[in-house]
Amino acid sequence: MKSRFVLNPKGLMLRLLQALATVVFVHQSRAQSADDFLKSALACSDQSDWDCAIRETTKAIQADPQNDRAYITRGHAYASKRDWDRALADYGAAIRLDPKNADAYDMRACVYEMTGNLDSAIADFDKALKFAPDNGVAYAARGYAYSQKRDLERAISDFNESIKRDSRHGLVYVWRGDAYIGKGEWAKATADYDEAVRLSPADPLSWNQRGYCYAKQGLWTNAVADLNHALTLDPNDTEALNELAWVRATCPDAWQRDGGEAVHLATKACNATDWKTPYYIDTLAAAYAESGAFDKAIKFQQDAVSAESSTNAAYRAMQQRLELYRQHKPYRESAHPANLEKQN
Repeated sequence: MKSRFVLNPKGLMLRLLQALATVVFVHQSRAQSADDFLKSALACSDQSDWDCAIRETTKAIQADPQNDRAYITRGHAYASKRDWDRALADYGAAIRLDPKNADAYDMRACVYEMTGNLDSAIADFDKALKFAPDNGVAYAARGYAYSQKRDLERAISDFNESIKRDSRHGLVYVWRGDAYIGKGEWAKATADYDEAVRLSPADPLSWNQRGYCYAKQGLWTNAVADLNHALTLDPNDTEALNELAWVRATCPDAWQRDGGEAVHLATKACNATDWKTPYYIDTLAAAYAESGAFDKAIKFQQDAVSAESSTNAAYRAMQQRLELYRQHKPYRESAHPANLEKQN
């Protein structure tokens, strides 16, 4: 399997932002000082009507410019619309009004994380946890920031703290499993994905990640079963499409390979991402090579190499596969993946 670490942070972090916002909104809706505009905004937020939430919170702010809760609520609405600058401005306003507002720090940190400002995100999570040290979601989100910086020991430590406080969130086990993959600790990663599947059986991410982990260990039958299940839950899951296509194109076990299916799956993944993901185009080239269509394999592999940054670790491997296809040879994964780290 091609190496990868974690998935698109924006989609995942929005889940954490929503989890943090839910806690804030429940608190706000019970606050005796909440005015009618803010209550209306919260009702709009419950329906994911973010434009309505913005209108109503703006009225609340006009009526009470010192209402930090209104700024937080409007900031969440802007963040949900991916209007990052306005979201950051509102969270900043809430913090100026209440410098000890852990909720505002948490949610601003999530926006920083989604926009790639990891150091600022970690700094804000540090402040949030200073004022609310038992917030398991904040530990998880800070752990994710550390994982993006490849500081895996700190990431795992934060995930452990999050799970200690609340072990019900499958996503945190997925993230910790991803961190273990980054360390090459496959057995620990598999155990975390097992727990994620148990806690969130309807979430394709849990099945997708476990399928990838199985494939990296050469457990091809398990990998195919999990990836197919992920696609049953979400037929348009591009990561599952790509991973299953890769197995069908490159598996060392001939009975798992199916070039036609691999081309279909990889093409769907490329179409879904507007052909802007070199990683997926690379998979499509491997699929065509498995099918014996080497002219197409060469063409798409050249596209993948051209689109990939030469500084990325994947670049050299893509070039090596291109040379294979020029020799009319398909690519095969190793039959003996390095997966047997010693663990007590």
